[in-house]
Amino acid sequence: MTSPAIAHVRALIGSPQRYEIHELEDHLLSVAKLAQRFATRLGQESMAWAGLAGLWHDLGKYSLAFQTRIQRVSGYDETAHLEGLAGRVNHSSAGALHARMLLGDTLGKVLGYLIAGHHSGLPDWDQELDRRLHLADPHNQTLYLGAIQMEIPEAIRNPQEIFTQLSFPRMASLQHHSLAPSFWIRMLFSCLVDADFLDTEQFMNPERLKLRKQPQLSDLFSAFKRHIASLQQTCPATPINRIRQTLLSACIQQGEQSPGIYTLTTPTGTGKTLASMAWAFTHALKHQQERIIYVLPYTSILEQTADLFRTIFSAISKHGVIEHHSASDPEWETVETRLAAENWDAPIIVTTNVQFLESLFANKPSRCRKLHRIANSVVILDETQQIQPDFKAVIEGALTLLAEHYQTSILLSTATQPTLNLPIKGELAPNPEALQAQLKRVNIQLPASLTRPITWETLARELTQVNRVLCIVNRRDDAQHLFSLMPEDSYHLSALMCPAHRTQVLQEIKNQLSRSNTGPVRVICTPVIEAGVDIDFPVVYRALSGLDAIVQAAGRCNREGKLPLGHMRIFVPPSSIPIGYLRKATQVTRLLLHGQSQITLTPEFLRQYFQQLYGTFNHEDPQGILDLLKPQDGKPHFAFRTAARAFKLLEKPDEKTLYIPWDKHAQQLLKQLAQTGPHQFLLRQLQRYAITLPQSKLDRLNTQNALLEIHPGILQLKDLTRYSSQTGLIQSA
Repeated sequence: MTSPAIAHVRALIGSPQRYEIHELEDHLLSVAKLAQRFATRLGQESMAWAGLAGLWHDLGKYSLAFQTRIQRVSGYDETAHLEGLAGRVNHSSAGALHARMLLGDTLGKVLGYLIAGHHSGLPDWDQELDRRLHLADPHNQTLYLGAIQMEIPEAIRNPQEIFTQLSFPRMASLQHHSLAPSFWIRMLFSCLVDADFLDTEQFMNPERLKLRKQPQLSDLFSAFKRHIASLQQTCPATPINRIRQTLLSACIQQGEQSPGIYTLTTPTGTGKTLASMAWAFTHALKHQQERIIYVLPYTSILEQTADLFRTIFSAISKHGVIEHHSASDPEWETVETRLAAENWDAPIIVTTNVQFLESLFANKPSRCRKLHRIANSVVILDETQQIQPDFKAVIEGALTLLAEHYQTSILLSTATQPTLNLPIKGELAPNPEALQAQLKRVNIQLPASLTRPITWETLARELTQVNRVLCIVNRRDDAQHLFSLMPEDSYHLSALMCPAHRTQVLQEIKNQLSRSNTGPVRVICTPVIEAGVDIDFPVVYRALSGLDAIVQAAGRCNREGKLPLGHMRIFVPPSSIPIGYLRKATQVTRLLLHGQSQITLTPEFLRQYFQQLYGTFNHEDPQGILDLLKPQDGKPHFAFRTAARAFKLLEKPDEKTLYIPWDKHAQQLLKQLAQTGPHQFLLRQLQRYAITLPQSKLDRLNTQNALLEIHPGILQLKDLTRYSSQTGLIQSA
């Protein structure tokens, strides 16, 4: 090969017929070095594995087939380095075959997963990687020889000094957990693909690299302490504020304890968010951990929490807080989306259960690239009761491995602590039982019958008689129907409204509540307002649901303790309870509350609820994910792709993102996306204007000519008559 082998090319700005070359040798060496640096989070023994994967991941690009492809007659093709589409060259198999050829069966297979999957994702061994690593296969021989016979530098082809460093680390040992070996491979995969993405990005879009500069966690802690001091100076000395201060002080004091898993069990409205962050900052800085990852069950809570953090830290950095949820992850791949994928390179991440937990078992490069940054971090799992029981054993295994082998400290924060099988080191709240009794702020009244439903019309009449009331129902269509029966000055909140719209309405509701008690404030909503939304009503109605949801709704009633006691009423809705977790939780609640007229919440009563609820699930791993991800007959044979498909927390895994041009800012962002394509920082801003819908409902909107595909796979609502300023997306024709 007379000229240097090419890894990537890009057109020069202003000169579309001129191109700049990214030499393959430089790319392989840079990725190896960066992957090794990332692997330091996994321990010294993992660095050699990551480095070798980096050296060999694009070995197939040395082949004449790839070099011819990337230098097509019509000019350089910047998309040629992608795989999986018609006409593209397989350049990932050669490195995987090289690993097995030089390192043998066991060591070679580990690297084979990483290298063969760095574009398409970690594969299953059976019927996939086994076939691709079969050395006697004529097609594989052609791919391998086509690359290895070219002019490859010996330091890349045969790095003997690295071979001597290869050994399986303790964290990959089966004696810790059946997930340990596959979890370690996925972490190595994360180091490789993130290094590959970043080195490619530095060449393809060097200007974007400037946006990745982040503040230090210590700088953000200074801003956090100033915010806390300001609150303490301005907040009135009420009993509940004194309790909040006590909790905050306890969390700061215990922040210097050794890394591990801790719980924070305290009633709603006691300042868990700030108290848990105070612990996380103190703990991370004490133990030199790199970031704080705040995990929440719903995007609606994520919005409020991310807004709070941005307000606190905005003076330090505009990019110090990343808000990331699954709606922003494209399922299709282009050059732009590869570079746009989020890698959590920031001091504070605010994300959802779905994004965080599904990533721990994902196989796609875009979902896995952030995983190595979870190591040596502090993770706050807020509202821990939302962990789904049918994935309980799998989640417990991953959290245990993170805490015991990846220097990750985890805080389980909730008012309703579930019973999880985890190595918990301690509780941060001083005497949770006494705190629960001390903070009784609401009477919860049950209906005469827990099976006899009320009509929507009767419920609407009751709500209209109350001046200030919050009514929470279980379903989006229930919220829209009940709202249609209410007076015109009522409010509606649901996930059919984009986050920017919900924030605007929620702020208007808060403003109305802060004024004199003469004006009515009646809100109909789905559970988007539960669990963490800072709002306070004297009266709350809640559709019968799980006891954990009822507790969260009670946290919106007399939240600030301004009344002797708030009033909350449980009602049985006329609609059916959605199948799955919610239906089982409701059934258990009915059994526990049978014959009672009021609910008395105690930690023991909640433990009884969770024990019975988990007992309704036949298996803590019904998908068999643990079996898919454990070695088979002592060999590293795993089903990464199948396990990723099985580990889906959403009950409707077919939900897709729809962007709403809600205001001028959204319209400008969508116009920019249509012109330039998606990139990380644009998609991040557009999260404020996204809703998720099942594919079937998107198909219906599409047949009604209500949608516009502004970029392949990216949809926006075209017909704005289908979006109400009161209730959001109108689903019916």
